[in-house]
Amino acid sequence: DALNDVLALVESLTLVDVDALNDVLALVESLTLVDVDALNDVLILVESLMLVDVDTLSDVLVLVESLTLVDVDPLNDVLALVESLTLVDVDPLNDVLVLVESLSLVDVDALNDVLALVESLTLVDVDPLNDVLALVESLTLVDVDPLNDVLILVESLMLVDVDTLSDVLALVESLTLVDAESLNDVLALAESERLVLVDSLNDVLVLVESLTLVDVDALNDVLALVESLTLVDVDPLNDVLALAEFER
Repeated sequence: DALNDVLALVESLTLVDVDALNDVLALVESLTLVDVDALNDVLILVESLMLVDVDTLSDVLVLVESLTLVDVDPLNDVLALVESLTLVDVDPLNDVLVLVESLSLVDVDALNDVLALVESLTLVDVDPLNDVLALVESLTLVDVDPLNDVLILVESLMLVDVDTLSDVLALVESLTLVDAESLNDVLALAESERLVLVDSLNDVLVLVESLTLVDVDALNDVLALVESLTLVDVDPLNDVLALAEFER
C-alpha cells in the first residue's frame, strides 16, 4: 500500500518540474527509516500541497527533512498545522514555517505555552486597542517624559487582563466630563500630593519589565504592588473632583 501511494504520488508529480520531483524522491528515500504511518501522513501532506506553488512546497520539504530528528507526535502536530494553513496566503505561511523551524530547538511544553498565549490573544477585540491608541494620540500635547511613562504603562497593561484595561478606559472616559481648568487643577493637586516619587515609579516599571523573564506568580505580585500604589491619595483626589463638580 505504501509503495502504491508513492507510485501514485510520483505519477501526479509529472506535471511539476524536475527539481521538485528530485526533492520529493530524496524525501521519500530519507523517510525509509520512518514508520509507515508517518510516511502516509507526509504523502497526504504532499498531496494537499499540490495547490500551493513550488517554492512553498520546497520550504515544507526542508521543514519535514529537519523534523526527522524529532519524535513522531510533534511531527504529526506540525503536519496538522501545515494542513490547516493551506487556506492562508503564502507570506504568513512562510512566517509560520520560519517560526516552526526556530521552535524546533524548544521543548514541547514551551511550544504549547506559546500556542496557548497566541490563542488567548485572539480573544482581545480591536475596539479597546483603538481606544488606547486614541488616548495616546491625545497625549501628544503633553511633554515627552510623561508620554514615555504612559507608553511604558500601556505596554505593561498589555499583559493585564481585559477587565483592568476596561477599568482604565472607563476612568479616562469619566474624566472627559470635567472641564479643562478643573481637570488641570485636579492633576496639579494629584501630582503635588503623590507620596511616591517619579523615580520610584520608574524603578518599579523597570522592575516589572525585568520580571517578564520571571515566572507568572512573581509578575502577578509586582502588578498587585503597582495596582496598590495607584490607590495612594485617592481621597484627596475624590474631594477635589467633588469640589469641582459642585462649583460647576
